[in-house]
Amino acid sequence: MACSQTIGGLSRPGRVLGPSLDKIIKNVAWRKHSNLVQACKSAIDKLQTLEDLQNPNYSSCIPLFSPSDAGAVLEPLILALESGSVKIIEPALECLQKLISNGLIYGEVEKPDNEENPPAIFRVLDSVCKCLASADEALELGSLKTILILVRSGSFSIRGDFLVRVVKNCYNVYLGSTSGVNQLCAKALLAQIMVIMCARMEADSVSVKVKPVSVSDILEFSDKSLSESSLVQFVQNFINGVIEGGEGCLGPPPSLNVVEGQGLSPTKHESAKIDVVEVNEGEKKWGNGKMSEFGEGDLANGNETEDMEGSKIREDVFLLFKTLCKFSMKFSTQDNPEDHLLIRGKVLSLELLKVMIDNACPYWRTDERQVPHSIPTRTTFNTT
Repeated sequence: MACSQTIGGLSRPGRVLGPSLDKIIKNVAWRKHSNLVQACKSAIDKLQTLEDLQNPNYSSCIPLFSPSDAGAVLEPLILALESGSVKIIEPALECLQKLISNGLIYGEVEKPDNEENPPAIFRVLDSVCKCLASADEALELGSLKTILILVRSGSFSIRGDFLVRVVKNCYNVYLGSTSGVNQLCAKALLAQIMVIMCARMEADSVSVKVKPVSVSDILEFSDKSLSESSLVQFVQNFINGVIEGGEGCLGPPPSLNVVEGQGLSPTKHESAKIDVVEVNEGEKKWGNGKMSEFGEGDLANGNETEDMEGSKIREDVFLLFKTLCKFSMKFSTQDNPEDHLLIRGKVLSLELLKVMIDNACPYWRTDERQVPHSIPTRTTFNTT
């Protein structure tokens, strides 16, 4: 095989994918994962022949490659993420993180219409979500980091039911992880998601830059057992490293709604710049919340269509808001009236709702879908 500097060819995606696939090959048990080894070798051979497209193809999830080539080189990542081996999954997650952070993956992902033949990028992210259920703490943390990078990305958008699924999986890490670090990371990640989505709603653009949430703030009301200074500092560095990290960009694809010079409310936001709007995290009050695991039936209905009053971004924020309201109204059973996990989850849902309200923009506060009826009716029984 060629020296490590040339593995994957000279294309920008290839320089990320090649070394990662080579690392997967070195970590894999060849007899047990022969299909994965063959897929990695085939992808590396293909990458050696590919060059960056002069005109990016935004119908492809990797715009510097054609859709068919993008699907082919992502296939071994999918197999790696589904392998169940920590040594194989970790380099696959790192590769995906680099692709997103360098602005090499574009588009949006939501629940596909054809579930029998979903697009490659959906299969990749679906596998990342499944990794959150891993019993390995390092893998769990790596999956959380990947999701945070995805949510932060200005070139990629998670939408509808799939966005709700991401939130649900982060809830379950917070509720079920044996690692205090991962529990707090999951909670901080949920906080950051709400801040990012509210900022995007106000700008009506995915291209917003937000400041990291304050981890100490999210421990104000609860989770005192997670308030050890070294743990808090680790999680703060985890959030800061992703949110403040640089992100390469090929330029906004036509399908993404990027606005020019659209300012934000001066009472909550520091500055507005062309294409990238920087916002503060707003006033956030956080506490400890934990919820028993949600079944598939708890996912909010993502079939709501866009109307004349709202963009896809704003519809997603409304969907998140309604989903959190539903989560906050889950009731305990007669057999277990003092379900502590359920109570923690209800509290977390209310805290996340408060963060959304604290970071609400004028559009949110005046939209009739939320103000007249949504808040009162959906939170009436939240304290039970």
